[in-house]
Amino acid sequence: MIEEGGLAPWEKDWNSSGLMPLNAKTNKPYRGINIWITMASQMLHNYQDPRWITLKQANNLGGQVIKGEKSTTIVFWQFPNSPKAESRDSDPIIDAGDDAADNGEETRRQNRRGPICKPYRVFNVEQTTGCRLKELQRALPVDHDPIAAAELITAEMADPPEIIHYATADHAPHYRPSTDQVFLPETSRYNRMESYYDTRFHELAHATGAPKRLHRFDSSRFELHDRGIEEMIAAMTSAMLSNACGLPRETITRNAAYIHAWADTIREDPGILITAAQRAQKAYNWITNAPPDGPANDDTEAEDDKIMATADREPALAAA
Repeated sequence: MIEEGGLAPWEKDWNSSGLMPLNAKTNKPYRGINIWITMASQMLHNYQDPRWITLKQANNLGGQVIKGEKSTTIVFWQFPNSPKAESRDSDPIIDAGDDAADNGEETRRQNRRGPICKPYRVFNVEQTTGCRLKELQRALPVDHDPIAAAELITAEMADPPEIIHYATADHAPHYRPSTDQVFLPETSRYNRMESYYDTRFHELAHATGAPKRLHRFDSSRFELHDRGIEEMIAAMTSAMLSNACGLPRETITRNAAYIHAWADTIREDPGILITAAQRAQKAYNWITNAPPDGPANDDTEAEDDKIMATADREPALAAA
């Protein structure tokens, strides 16, 4: 999408509903890279409904996938040595041989190789018919104040950096790791308060990478900045935060060099997207004081409906 001149999913002007893409059966939101996979599909196909479902789940709910509709592939990290390994009733796109009984040498081999990434096919509910689904509820009340919610999120961040506002127009917003300070223009310099908080979220996302927080980089420099990974993390995090508080985001215009840098980085190593999404989820959790593994630890549950509501758990290779 970036190479074709479109926006990345995290640059989308979200609908400010407060809803992330979610599983239609469980109403549990996706996390990590699955947010951006489904968001990209929604953008490409203009789906208005944020809910997604597997073929089996649709059938179990009395519905079916409309003939000719194509699936979107999301991923689930299975940890073979976990006592809550994947259910046999789930819908992985794998050969039957890959789902064979775990015993003997096969189990030892899987335990040595660490987590396994398994793909799943899901469909937007607009691609289905007849499913008995609960009515989609707004995540935010009608009288919700997005600006007040954004201020509350930033004010309640655990161990926040110092925020310094400056009056001059010759400084860009930035985070300074060496002093753990976020520098922002005064609010009066923004045409819309939504833009101010979107920028503030972006810089706070950078601050979560400090050694005393999530330790993505040393205090003297951004170790991941050269390849644009840290910028992806901050952009993804700010988008999630803006959506969570119902803050309308202006479509962000990036210069060609910036967009091409992202495209070149992703082309060289597509796994960077998974790493960035996982780290953005952790940054989001830190800023919102959510549990480290997200809103629910259901990604290791055996039931099919729990599996399809999962987040991504950061694999050892991505973390290295």
